[in-house]
Amino acid sequence: MPPSKTRKRPAEDDNDVGDKPRTVVVPYGTVGWEEHMLQIYASGKFDVNAMVGIRITKRRFEDLYNSDDTFKMLVEYGRTLSEAYWHAIPSDNILNRNVNATLFSMVMKNKFGWAEKTEIKATKDISEMSEAELKAELLQHTATLKTIVNSDSKEIVNVIG
Repeated sequence: MPPSKTRKRPAEDDNDVGDKPRTVVVPYGTVGWEEHMLQIYASGKFDVNAMVGIRITKRRFEDLYNSDDTFKMLVEYGRTLSEAYWHAIPSDNILNRNVNATLFSMVMKNKFGWAEKTEIKATKDISEMSEAELKAELLQHTATLKTIVNSDSKEIVNVIG
C-alpha cells in the first residue's frame, strides 16, 4: 500500500510550521491584553497588528479609540513605541550592511510623513505679474518679514513698514 499523501495537522503549540511563527493573541478584555498590545507596538508593528493581537475588528478598534479615553491613550502610547522602534533603526544599525534601507525609508515616508525634499509653491515670474499681483505678493511677504525681524533691527522694520 503506498504511503498516504495527506498532510499531518501540526500541534497547536508547534510554532515551526511554515516560514512564519503564529501570532500570539491575548483577546481584548482578558487579563494582560493591554501589556500585550504595547508589546506589539514596541516591536515596530502598527494598529492593524495590534487589532489582530487583541482579536478585535478595525471597526471595534475605531469605536473604542473614539469612545474610551483609556484605550485611546494606550493606542497613542503604542504608536509612540512603534515610531521609536523605527527611529532607532539607523542609529542601532549604522554599521550593519544587512539592514534594508529601502524598506526603512518607505516605512518612514508612509507611516511617519518623512519626505526626501520639501515642495515649494511655484509663483509666477515677476515680469509676468500684474501690478495688483505684485502688491499682493509684496504684502504677503511683508507680513512674514514683520514676524521674523526682532525689535533690535529698527532700521529694517522702518524700511518694511
